[in-house]
Amino acid sequence: MKTTKKLSIALATILLASAAFISSCKKKTTETPDNDTSAATDNNMAEWASNDAVTMAGQASESGSVSYKQGNENSVLSSCATVTVNTNTKIITVTFGGGACNDGHVRSGILTFDYSASTGGAVNYRNPGFSCHITTTNYVVDGNSVAVNKTVTNTTPAGFNPATTNMTWTINGSVTIVKAGNGGTVSWTCNRTHTLLNTSAITYGGNAIPASYVDQNTVIDWTKAVISVSGSANGTTAKGEVYTVTITSPLILNMNCTPDPLKPSHHPIVQGAFDFTPGSKASRHVDFGSGSCDLAATVTINGKTYAITLP
Repeated sequence: MKTTKKLSIALATILLASAAFISSCKKKTTETPDNDTSAATDNNMAEWASNDAVTMAGQASESGSVSYKQGNENSVLSSCATVTVNTNTKIITVTFGGGACNDGHVRSGILTFDYSASTGGAVNYRNPGFSCHITTTNYVVDGNSVAVNKTVTNTTPAGFNPATTNMTWTINGSVTIVKAGNGGTVSWTCNRTHTLLNTSAITYGGNAIPASYVDQNTVIDWTKAVISVSGSANGTTAKGEVYTVTITSPLILNMNCTPDPLKPSHHPIVQGAFDFTPGSKASRHVDFGSGSCDLAATVTINGKTYAITLP
């Protein structure tokens, strides 16, 4: 699930870029320009915190460790998190000591992953019936107090045939962030479905994509994954403005796509669309295209469509 973190950052960046572009192209009028990006920024912060917790839940349940290392990521002794797995209570505890992790974010406090509600003996993220309740205790990221309360459930049918059935997960819950420096409180809830499109080998965007799933005894290879995200989210910004996010066409993140030679680890959204509506302002419709491996997207506001390039 690490990929979902990149997804949320991309969405917010698009909104920020489009608002700035539109503002610069408008002629001077007596109207107040529709260029307030604070709602998009607050949504991005909550989306990122949510996806970050889900990513760590998947990593910890699959391997009993997380990939967030302090300083040199090759240094085993400089881990910024301690992972404790209790197989009797089926609770995984990740404790951060307040150091900078290898992704540049400073974390302290505790994330708890309780998978005791899993069915059919599921203990790993890839197992059908796996259900993980994620909560936090005194969890702080980059000075912001973050409270997460959400559940991730593997909804793939038991005994599924990967040649005909893709793996799926539902993600439901909430995030509350008290921003540093008395910056206000952001609240956010989501109802999402993640689908691993290449549970078996597929052809996507005109290219042959290998399976990222082998069997129930092997950890999913997320570096080969093609992931579909659908659903909605809503929340309240630090200014008290209510907003909604609705995915109108499933967003596709292709981890095999690297269109920017200067960023070989960057995998953009290549297909799908969503509507972002901040308060009483006009809805922003963002369209990522139909699967081509590129950095092109469009933003439509009040019937006007603008071409943008993804960062």
